[in-house]
Amino acid sequence: MTGSDDRLQNRTTPQGSGSLEQEDSPPTEQPLVVTLMLCHKHVDMAARLIPPFQANLRDKHKLWVFDDGTFTEADLERIHVAIKPDRVISLEEANDLVIPALAKYPSCQRLREGHVVMRKLLDMPMVANSTMAMVDSDVTAISPFTGLDRRGVGDEPIAMMIDYGEAYSMTYWHRHFGPGRVQLVDRANAGFVYLTPEVYDLDFIEHFVSDDRNLSRSRWMMEQTAWAAITARAGGCFFDPDQVSMPPRDPGQPRSSVVLHFISRLRHAMDEPGYLDQLFESGRQQPPRQLATIPAPSSGFTAGLIKKVLARGNRRHFVKSA
Repeated sequence: MTGSDDRLQNRTTPQGSGSLEQEDSPPTEQPLVVTLMLCHKHVDMAARLIPPFQANLRDKHKLWVFDDGTFTEADLERIHVAIKPDRVISLEEANDLVIPALAKYPSCQRLREGHVVMRKLLDMPMVANSTMAMVDSDVTAISPFTGLDRRGVGDEPIAMMIDYGEAYSMTYWHRHFGPGRVQLVDRANAGFVYLTPEVYDLDFIEHFVSDDRNLSRSRWMMEQTAWAAITARAGGCFFDPDQVSMPPRDPGQPRSSVVLHFISRLRHAMDEPGYLDQLFESGRQQPPRQLATIPAPSSGFTAGLIKKVLARGNRRHFVKSA
Protein backbone atom coordinates (compact mmCIF):
# COMPACT_ATOMS: atom_id res chain seq x y z
CA MET A 1 0.00 0.00 0.00
CA THR A 2 1.34 3.41 -0.96
CA GLY A 3 1.56 6.44 1.30
CA SER A 4 -1.35 8.00 -0.58
CA ASP A 5 -3.47 4.93 0.15
CA ASP A 6 -2.55 5.14 3.84
CA ARG A 7 -3.82 8.70 4.03
CA LEU A 8 -7.29 7.57 3.01
CA GLN A 9 -7.30 4.23 4.82
CA ASN A 10 -6.28 5.70 8.19
CA ARG A 11 -8.94 8.38 8.43
CA THR A 12 -11.65 8.07 11.06
CA THR A 13 -15.29 8.03 10.05
CA PRO A 14 -17.53 10.39 12.04
CA GLN A 15 -20.69 9.72 9.99
CA GLY A 16 -20.81 6.05 9.16
CA SER A 17 -17.94 3.90 8.09
CA GLY A 18 -17.87 5.52 4.69
CA SER A 19 -17.45 9.19 5.53
CA LEU A 20 -14.12 10.94 5.62
CA GLU A 21 -12.44 12.76 8.45
CA GLN A 22 -12.47 16.55 8.40
CA GLU A 23 -9.38 18.72 8.39
CA ASP A 24 -8.18 19.58 11.91
CA SER A 25 -7.35 23.21 11.10
CA PRO A 26 -9.97 25.91 11.80
CA PRO A 27 -12.27 25.85 8.75
CA THR A 28 -12.01 29.53 7.91
CA GLU A 29 -8.21 29.26 7.68
CA GLN A 30 -8.44 26.68 4.91
CA PRO A 31 -9.04 27.94 1.35
CA LEU A 32 -12.04 26.49 -0.39
CA VAL A 33 -11.04 23.63 -2.68
CA VAL A 34 -12.79 24.18 -6.02
CA THR A 35 -12.75 21.03 -8.13
CA LEU A 36 -13.31 20.53 -11.84
CA MET A 37 -13.60 17.19 -13.64
CA LEU A 38 -12.42 17.71 -17.20
CA CYS A 39 -12.14 15.65 -20.37
CA HIS A 40 -10.21 16.16 -23.60
CA LYS A 41 -13.37 17.17 -25.48
CA HIS A 42 -14.12 20.07 -23.10
CA VAL A 43 -10.66 21.55 -22.56
CA ASP A 44 -11.26 24.36 -25.08
CA MET A 45 -14.61 25.24 -23.52
CA ALA A 46 -13.11 25.27 -20.02
CA ALA A 47 -10.29 27.49 -21.25
CA ARG A 48 -12.95 30.05 -22.27
CA LEU A 49 -15.23 29.85 -19.24
CA ILE A 50 -13.19 28.88 -16.19
CA PRO A 51 -10.63 31.78 -16.23
CA PRO A 52 -13.39 34.42 -15.82
CA PHE A 53 -14.94 32.26 -13.12
CA GLN A 54 -11.62 32.16 -11.26
CA ALA A 55 -11.02 35.89 -11.74
CA ASN A 56 -14.47 36.82 -10.42
CA LEU A 57 -14.51 34.43 -7.44
CA ARG A 58 -13.26 36.53 -4.52
CA ASP A 59 -13.44 33.79 -1.87
CA LYS A 60 -10.03 32.43 -0.89
CA HIS A 61 -9.76 29.25 -2.92
CA LYS A 62 -7.57 26.85 -4.85
CA LEU A 63 -8.53 25.10 -8.07
CA TRP A 64 -7.94 21.39 -8.60
CA VAL A 65 -8.52 19.92 -12.06
CA PHE A 66 -9.23 16.20 -12.32
CA ASP A 67 -8.23 14.41 -15.54
CA ASP A 68 -10.89 11.90 -16.55
CA GLY A 69 -8.14 9.88 -18.27
CA THR A 70 -8.38 11.48 -21.72
CA PHE A 71 -5.91 14.38 -21.43
CA THR A 72 -3.18 14.71 -24.05
CA GLU A 73 0.10 16.53 -23.52
CA ALA A 74 -1.36 19.43 -25.51
CA ASP A 75 -4.39 19.47 -23.20
CA LEU A 76 -2.17 19.68 -20.12
CA GLU A 77 -0.21 22.55 -21.63
CA ARG A 78 -3.43 24.41 -22.51
CA ILE A 79 -4.83 23.84 -19.02
CA HIS A 80 -1.70 25.14 -17.29
CA VAL A 81 -1.49 28.20 -19.56
CA ALA A 82 -5.18 29.17 -19.75
CA ILE A 83 -6.73 27.86 -16.52
CA LYS A 84 -3.69 27.86 -14.20
CA PRO A 85 -4.95 25.31 -11.68
CA ASP A 86 -3.20 24.86 -8.36
CA ARG A 87 -3.15 21.11 -8.94
CA VAL A 88 -3.94 18.62 -11.70
CA ILE A 89 -4.94 15.15 -10.47
CA SER A 90 -4.34 12.42 -13.02
CA LEU A 91 -6.57 9.36 -13.28
CA GLU A 92 -3.67 7.24 -12.00
CA GLU A 93 -3.24 9.40 -8.91
CA ALA A 94 -6.97 9.35 -8.20
CA ASN A 95 -7.04 5.58 -8.64
CA ASP A 96 -4.21 5.16 -6.13
CA LEU A 97 -6.16 7.16 -3.57
CA VAL A 98 -9.74 6.09 -4.20
CA ILE A 99 -9.75 2.42 -5.24
CA PRO A 100 -8.37 1.05 -1.94
CA ALA A 101 -10.86 3.15 0.01
CA LEU A 102 -13.73 1.65 -2.01
CA ALA A 103 -12.87 -1.95 -1.11
CA LYS A 104 -15.99 -2.21 1.09
CA TYR A 105 -18.20 -0.46 -1.46
CA PRO A 106 -18.59 -2.82 -4.44
CA SER A 107 -21.42 -0.95 -6.15
CA CYS A 108 -19.52 2.33 -6.00
CA GLN A 109 -16.42 0.63 -7.34
CA ARG A 110 -18.28 -1.11 -10.16
CA LEU A 111 -20.13 2.02 -11.28
CA ARG A 112 -16.97 4.14 -11.04
CA GLU A 113 -15.27 1.78 -13.47
CA GLY A 114 -18.09 2.00 -15.99
CA HIS A 115 -19.37 5.57 -15.68
CA VAL A 116 -17.11 8.62 -15.56
CA VAL A 117 -19.82 10.69 -13.85
CA MET A 118 -19.29 8.58 -10.74
CA ARG A 119 -15.82 10.05 -10.43
CA LYS A 120 -17.46 13.41 -9.69
CA LEU A 121 -19.43 11.77 -6.91
CA LEU A 122 -16.50 9.76 -5.54
CA ASP A 123 -13.05 10.99 -6.57
CA MET A 124 -13.37 14.71 -6.07
CA PRO A 125 -14.80 14.68 -2.51
CA MET A 126 -12.57 11.80 -1.40
CA VAL A 127 -9.36 13.35 -2.72
CA ALA A 128 -10.22 16.89 -1.56
CA ASN A 129 -11.28 15.67 1.91
CA SER A 130 -12.22 19.20 2.95
CA THR A 131 -14.87 21.86 2.51
CA MET A 132 -15.11 22.14 -1.24
CA ALA A 133 -17.02 23.19 -4.32
CA MET A 134 -17.55 21.41 -7.61
CA VAL A 135 -18.00 23.28 -10.88
CA ASP A 136 -18.54 21.89 -14.36
CA SER A 137 -16.43 22.94 -17.32
CA ASP A 138 -19.45 24.80 -18.76
CA VAL A 139 -19.81 27.15 -15.78
CA THR A 140 -18.56 30.72 -15.71
CA ALA A 141 -19.02 33.94 -13.72
CA ILE A 142 -19.70 37.33 -15.31
CA SER A 143 -19.21 39.61 -12.29
CA PRO A 144 -17.24 39.60 -9.02
CA PHE A 145 -18.78 37.55 -6.22
CA THR A 146 -18.27 35.92 -2.85
CA GLY A 147 -20.35 33.35 -1.01
CA LEU A 148 -19.51 30.18 -2.88
CA ASP A 149 -17.71 29.40 0.37
CA ARG A 150 -20.60 29.32 2.84
CA ARG A 151 -18.45 29.15 5.97
CA GLY A 152 -19.27 32.17 8.07
CA VAL A 153 -21.91 33.27 5.56
CA GLY A 154 -24.89 30.93 5.81
CA ASP A 155 -23.03 27.88 7.14
CA GLU A 156 -25.19 25.58 5.02
CA PRO A 157 -23.89 21.99 4.92
CA ILE A 158 -24.46 21.72 1.17
CA ALA A 159 -25.84 24.00 -1.55
CA MET A 160 -26.63 23.22 -5.18
CA MET A 161 -27.90 25.23 -8.11
CA ILE A 162 -31.50 24.81 -9.18
CA ASP A 163 -32.38 23.78 -12.72
CA TYR A 164 -35.41 24.88 -14.70
CA GLY A 165 -36.24 21.24 -15.29
CA GLU A 166 -35.68 17.97 -13.49
CA ALA A 167 -33.22 15.30 -14.64
CA TYR A 168 -32.91 12.34 -12.27
CA SER A 169 -31.83 8.75 -12.74
CA MET A 170 -35.03 7.20 -11.37
CA THR A 171 -38.53 7.31 -12.75
CA TYR A 172 -40.91 9.91 -11.39
CA TRP A 173 -43.16 7.09 -10.17
CA HIS A 174 -40.41 5.37 -8.19
CA ARG A 175 -39.28 8.65 -6.70
CA HIS A 176 -42.68 9.16 -5.08
CA PHE A 177 -44.21 5.68 -4.70
CA GLY A 178 -41.48 3.08 -5.16
CA PRO A 179 -40.48 0.77 -2.30
CA GLY A 180 -37.30 1.90 -0.58
CA ARG A 181 -37.59 5.33 -2.21
CA VAL A 182 -35.15 8.03 -1.14
CA GLN A 183 -36.15 11.66 -0.66
CA LEU A 184 -34.75 14.11 -3.24
CA VAL A 185 -34.81 17.87 -3.46
CA ASP A 186 -36.59 19.26 -6.52
CA ARG A 187 -34.78 20.22 -9.75
CA ALA A 188 -31.21 19.98 -8.46
CA ASN A 189 -28.33 20.60 -10.86
CA ALA A 190 -24.88 19.22 -9.97
CA GLY A 191 -22.96 21.65 -12.17
CA PHE A 192 -22.37 24.03 -9.25
CA VAL A 193 -22.18 22.54 -5.75
CA TYR A 194 -20.77 23.52 -2.36
CA LEU A 195 -20.41 20.91 0.38
CA THR A 196 -18.84 20.24 3.74
CA PRO A 197 -17.23 16.92 4.74
CA GLU A 198 -19.99 16.22 7.27
CA VAL A 199 -22.57 15.51 4.57
CA TYR A 200 -20.40 13.09 2.61
CA ASP A 201 -21.18 9.51 3.62
CA LEU A 202 -20.05 6.60 1.45
CA ASP A 203 -22.33 4.21 3.32
CA PHE A 204 -25.33 6.21 2.15
CA ILE A 205 -23.99 6.54 -1.40
CA GLU A 206 -23.36 2.78 -1.59
CA HIS A 207 -26.90 2.12 -0.38
CA PHE A 208 -28.32 4.54 -2.95
CA VAL A 209 -26.45 3.26 -6.02
CA SER A 210 -26.89 -0.40 -5.04
CA ASP A 211 -30.63 -0.15 -5.67
CA ASP A 212 -31.15 -0.49 -9.43
CA ARG A 213 -34.54 1.17 -9.10
CA ASN A 214 -32.74 4.42 -8.30
CA LEU A 215 -30.86 4.14 -11.61
CA SER A 216 -33.62 2.73 -13.80
CA ARG A 217 -34.23 5.82 -15.95
CA SER A 218 -30.74 7.08 -16.79
CA ARG A 219 -27.42 6.10 -15.24
CA TRP A 220 -25.91 9.20 -16.79
CA MET A 221 -27.88 11.21 -14.21
CA MET A 222 -27.04 9.06 -11.16
CA GLU A 223 -24.37 11.43 -9.85
CA GLN A 224 -26.74 14.41 -9.95
CA THR A 225 -29.51 12.34 -8.36
CA ALA A 226 -27.23 11.17 -5.57
CA TRP A 227 -26.34 14.79 -4.78
CA ALA A 228 -30.06 15.64 -4.71
CA ALA A 229 -30.56 12.86 -2.18
CA ILE A 230 -27.57 14.00 -0.10
CA THR A 231 -28.92 17.56 -0.12
CA ALA A 232 -32.36 16.43 1.06
CA ARG A 233 -30.81 14.22 3.74
CA ALA A 234 -28.57 17.03 5.04
CA GLY A 235 -31.19 19.78 4.94
CA GLY A 236 -29.22 21.67 2.31
CA CYS A 237 -30.16 24.65 0.17
CA PHE A 238 -30.16 26.00 -3.35
CA PHE A 239 -28.17 28.99 -4.46
CA ASP A 240 -30.47 31.89 -5.29
CA PRO A 241 -31.64 31.17 -8.87
CA ASP A 242 -31.58 34.88 -9.67
CA GLN A 243 -27.81 34.78 -9.10
CA VAL A 244 -26.88 31.26 -10.26
CA SER A 245 -28.76 30.34 -13.41
CA MET A 246 -28.74 29.31 -17.03
CA PRO A 247 -27.50 31.87 -19.61
CA PRO A 248 -30.00 34.66 -20.30
CA ARG A 249 -31.67 35.04 -23.68
CA ASP A 250 -30.48 38.66 -23.96
CA PRO A 251 -26.75 38.82 -23.06
CA GLY A 252 -26.97 42.57 -22.52
CA GLN A 253 -29.63 42.10 -19.84
CA PRO A 254 -28.46 39.25 -17.58
CA ARG A 255 -30.95 40.22 -14.85
CA SER A 256 -29.10 39.69 -11.57
CA SER A 257 -27.10 36.69 -12.75
CA VAL A 258 -23.59 36.18 -11.41
CA VAL A 259 -22.80 32.54 -12.20
CA LEU A 260 -24.02 30.95 -15.44
CA HIS A 261 -24.21 27.30 -16.43
CA PHE A 262 -24.13 26.58 -20.16
CA ILE A 263 -25.76 23.16 -20.02
CA SER A 264 -25.36 21.09 -23.19
CA ARG A 265 -28.58 22.10 -24.91
CA LEU A 266 -27.82 25.80 -24.37
CA ARG A 267 -24.12 25.68 -25.16
CA HIS A 268 -24.62 26.84 -28.74
CA ALA A 269 -25.10 30.38 -27.40
CA MET A 270 -21.38 30.64 -26.64
CA ASP A 271 -20.65 30.54 -30.36
CA GLU A 272 -23.17 33.20 -31.33
CA PRO A 273 -21.29 36.34 -32.46
CA GLY A 274 -20.70 38.70 -29.56
CA TYR A 275 -22.77 36.74 -27.04
CA LEU A 276 -20.01 36.07 -24.48
CA ASP A 277 -18.49 39.52 -25.02
CA GLN A 278 -21.82 41.18 -24.20
CA LEU A 279 -22.30 38.95 -21.16
CA PHE A 280 -18.91 39.78 -19.67
CA GLU A 281 -19.31 43.47 -20.51
CA SER A 282 -22.66 43.64 -18.73
CA GLY A 283 -21.11 41.84 -15.76
CA ARG A 284 -18.26 44.32 -15.50
CA GLN A 285 -20.83 47.03 -14.85
CA GLN A 286 -22.15 45.19 -11.77
CA PRO A 287 -20.82 45.70 -8.22
CA PRO A 288 -19.40 42.69 -6.32
CA ARG A 289 -22.16 40.57 -4.86
CA GLN A 290 -22.47 37.84 -2.27
CA LEU A 291 -24.32 34.70 -3.24
CA ALA A 292 -27.46 33.96 -1.26
CA THR A 293 -29.34 30.70 -0.79
CA ILE A 294 -32.97 29.65 -0.65
CA PRO A 295 -34.58 26.53 0.87
CA ALA A 296 -34.41 23.38 -1.27
CA PRO A 297 -37.89 21.81 -1.18
CA SER A 298 -38.77 18.15 -1.63
CA SER A 299 -42.24 18.14 -3.15
CA GLY A 300 -44.81 15.40 -3.10
CA PHE A 301 -46.23 13.79 -6.24
CA THR A 302 -48.97 16.34 -7.04
CA ALA A 303 -46.98 19.42 -6.06
CA GLY A 304 -44.05 18.07 -8.04
CA LEU A 305 -46.17 17.74 -11.19
CA ILE A 306 -47.42 21.30 -10.80
CA LYS A 307 -43.87 22.57 -10.38
CA LYS A 308 -42.75 20.65 -13.48
CA VAL A 309 -45.41 22.45 -15.53
CA LEU A 310 -44.66 25.86 -14.04
CA ALA A 311 -40.93 25.38 -14.56
CA ARG A 312 -41.48 25.26 -18.31
CA GLY A 313 -42.60 28.86 -18.18
CA ASN A 314 -39.35 29.91 -16.51
CA ARG A 315 -37.41 28.86 -19.59
CA ARG A 316 -38.53 31.94 -21.51
CA HIS A 317 -35.87 33.97 -19.66
CA PHE A 318 -33.02 31.78 -20.90
CA VAL A 319 -31.34 30.89 -24.17
CA LYS A 320 -33.48 28.67 -26.38
CA SER A 321 -32.48 25.03 -26.58
CA ALA A 322 -30.53 23.99 -29.64
